[in-house]
Amino acid sequence: MRFSKFIMKGTLSFVVFLVFLLFSNFTYGQETSGVFGKVTDYYNLKPLEGANITIKESINSGTVVGFTTNRQGGFSFFTRYPLPFTLQITMVGYEVKEVQITQQTTENLDIRLMPSDFVLDEFILSGSKVEQERLTSPLLVEKLGIIELMQTASISVFDAIGNIRGVDVVTQSMVLNTVNTRGFNSTANTRFVQFSDGMDTQAPGLNFSLGNVAGIPDIDVESVELIPGPTSALYGPGAFNGVLSIQSKNPFDYQGFSFTAKTGINGMESGGSGAGDFGGNPVREASARYAKAFNDKFAFKLTGSFLKATDFRADDYSNIGVGLPFETFADNPGIDGLNIYGDEITKMLPIGGNDSLVVVNRTGYKEEDLVDYRIENARALASLHYKFTPKTELILQGNYGTITTMLTGDNRIFLRDFSIYQTKAELKGEKFNLRGYMTGQNSGNSYDAGLLAVNMIRAAKPDEDWFQQFQIGMRAGGGGNYSRARSIADSGFGPGQDFQPRYNPGTTAFDSLKLAIQNSSEPGYGAKIVDRSKLYNIDGSYILDEISDFAKFTVGGNYRFFTPISDGTIFTDTINNELSVYEYGAFVQATKDILDKDLYFTASLRYDKNENFKGQFNPRLSVVHTVKKVHNIRMSFTTGVRFPSVREQFFNQNLGDTRLVGGLPQVVGQYNLGNNAFTEQGLNRFNEAVIKDITLDPINNPEPLGQSQAYLRHLNLLEQSVIKPNQINGIRPERVTTIEFGYKNVFEKRRYVDVTVYRNYYNDFIGVIRLVKPRTSPTVDLFAAALQANNSPESDNVFIFGNSNSQIITQGIEGTYDVTSPEGINFALNATYAQLLKTDENDPIIPSFNTPLMKTNLSIGHRKATENFGFNFVWRFRSAFLWESAFADGMVSEYNTFDVQLTYRLPKLNSSIRGGGMNIFNEKFVNAYGGPGISSIWHLTYTFDPFFFK
Repeated sequence: MRFSKFIMKGTLSFVVFLVFLLFSNFTYGQETSGVFGKVTDYYNLKPLEGANITIKESINSGTVVGFTTNRQGGFSFFTRYPLPFTLQITMVGYEVKEVQITQQTTENLDIRLMPSDFVLDEFILSGSKVEQERLTSPLLVEKLGIIELMQTASISVFDAIGNIRGVDVVTQSMVLNTVNTRGFNSTANTRFVQFSDGMDTQAPGLNFSLGNVAGIPDIDVESVELIPGPTSALYGPGAFNGVLSIQSKNPFDYQGFSFTAKTGINGMESGGSGAGDFGGNPVREASARYAKAFNDKFAFKLTGSFLKATDFRADDYSNIGVGLPFETFADNPGIDGLNIYGDEITKMLPIGGNDSLVVVNRTGYKEEDLVDYRIENARALASLHYKFTPKTELILQGNYGTITTMLTGDNRIFLRDFSIYQTKAELKGEKFNLRGYMTGQNSGNSYDAGLLAVNMIRAAKPDEDWFQQFQIGMRAGGGGNYSRARSIADSGFGPGQDFQPRYNPGTTAFDSLKLAIQNSSEPGYGAKIVDRSKLYNIDGSYILDEISDFAKFTVGGNYRFFTPISDGTIFTDTINNELSVYEYGAFVQATKDILDKDLYFTASLRYDKNENFKGQFNPRLSVVHTVKKVHNIRMSFTTGVRFPSVREQFFNQNLGDTRLVGGLPQVVGQYNLGNNAFTEQGLNRFNEAVIKDITLDPINNPEPLGQSQAYLRHLNLLEQSVIKPNQINGIRPERVTTIEFGYKNVFEKRRYVDVTVYRNYYNDFIGVIRLVKPRTSPTVDLFAAALQANNSPESDNVFIFGNSNSQIITQGIEGTYDVTSPEGINFALNATYAQLLKTDENDPIIPSFNTPLMKTNLSIGHRKATENFGFNFVWRFRSAFLWESAFADGMVSEYNTFDVQLTYRLPKLNSSIRGGGMNIFNEKFVNAYGGPGISSIWHLTYTFDPFFFK
């Protein structure tokens, strides 16, 4: 094959040479001019294939002399056209450029075309509404370029991601957002992978990305790409729901000094008697970037940012225990406030009429009493770049970020002086990429607010004594009074006992105890989180486009190694039990185009192996058919696998009233749960049946049963919920199969339409099995176990990571319509419908779909309404949905938000001023049940960046 190709190429070259000789003889006596160069995009220096180069003077001569650029944007030609002449360079979506040629040989012409769609002098967009490779991509790719990010109505890059269709954003704090697509959202999203400059940004001990805590500062972000759905075949077993990739600016392309200064107000409200009196919390941020290149061989970059603010507050104190949401302890002793911690400690006491059992909860602490809401976030990035050739580059890079803020995990966590750091070495060329990096984290002085509350409560008085004294208080004085009983139990009452009264917020005793517990990691006492876990990764890929005439091949692989280090506070890494786990994988992908590049086939196969699980294969097949050169139809069949994360394997954390346990047999086996625990769903069904039987209802239950009679009547129902040993015999990898159809088109070069329909089939879905383990085994005494299961001092809540027994099915449809008027006004609407179609309510796994049925984003803007002024308005809608998590279950109400952005450019100062507001009507909302209430943020940003004004 190679020999025949050599003969053919040689023969063709000889023929061309003969023709050239004949032509030379024919034109002998005329002077020949040689012109050589390259045509690229002015903004991103991307080579422009197919650009038309015409000698302008020949246009009206009857014989037009013209040429086109090759795949690399290059051109070279010889002409007898008399000097001087003018080259006219044109391409769809770009401004016409002219270059005069005055000498016989002109080499290394560097021609950069200015995009013509919305050319705003210093602000340049992509040359077309949507790049051609996105229209024909086998993957659904959503992209935000640098100009979209600069024009966003959001305060930061990460907030802007929430405007992309299909995206769920969980706001854990003002600066910490978790991104997800395609359902099963959570605050600890291990199904979605996030990259910054090719590095996985997950915190190694948490196994999910903490927003952009250690990522690229906004001033250095060049682009954001999001791929929804499973992409395990290319990105590895963690890319189950989607991939987010953030790319920084290369110092060869973006040189010089730039900086931003941002000020704002969080939760601005009218505060005084005057019209100009406003309250709120300040937001301050500054960032700077400097890059320099030398002779297009060596370059370096330094970037940094610092933010200081006051956070959103989680202050929903609604009752999620027994009774009504608005009740108080005076009416109901079983109150469990959503953002009140410690009051989840409960016991059923015989203090009702006829000594019927009544649920009683201990007195908890509000979140605001346990944490402060300050935010501090510092980020730094440094990189060195060296080009061996114009297309082969070596990069050495380091990222560092530290943060103090709130995080919603299985409890509310105060991340205090938490830090993440990454180092990377990468060698990349036109056809290959080799990268190695390390990620480390240090939890600093972080602590668990929920565990802090529980341990402070129990430090004053043990549970058994508190509930006994509450019962005494109910009988004192000859009559029941909930408030008096609680006052007695919270006091130092207890003859002969060394009890402390409840530690009240604002007192010296409270502050002293709080400080001691939050700084201690002692089991049973401390609430401090210790996590110094690390992740090591090496990956690479290579394009093999010359080994076969049939298709283009790409091969790649990776290896990663985790070392969880928590000193036993969250993992099972106790003394003499060091933990580690490795994963590796490899893939091959083939692409083939036929029918004059109107039909693209992409097939890939990946193999992955985790140290604790069997190897898994993942195939993927995609077909993209372009009809009449404009209608792009995509069909794909994708499989994905996700190995249980480090948390899901080795977790062993005390959350106060609950222990969260990993699913490996050696981890969960120590709790002896088989035949000894009830599922929480089964216990709830039993309690509902008992309450129905003991509650007087003149129509349906005129003669209610006593407590014991009702218990005995429904014990068979409870017996069915006893967990079987084979249900907790070890966690397994989860798998998904996705069928997806999509359509894309650009009409009239300004109307973009994109529709995607998908269905997902999940098997061995990983979730949390919620168990209640009474002191007495149900196999020994079912009645005693039933009584104990509803009492915190006599039972344990154990949540374990496990797999679903049945298949889970989801489906959805996503659509985008984006149009720009001839006057430059842009209108963009996207909507998403996502549905949990099938799940077994008897399955012990809680699916936690946690996604609105409907999501809508609408934006209207103009990047250049006048010479130096632009604006953007954004409306977001999210329908109500059920949120399920280890922290809390409940409905998230539907909400609408309105954002506004105004930009005024100062070209003479190489600067711009950008102002705006998020949630401008200050209608507080939450996007995760029990999370912080999100208020308005008004902001003003000054940016100095000569690159965009040169």
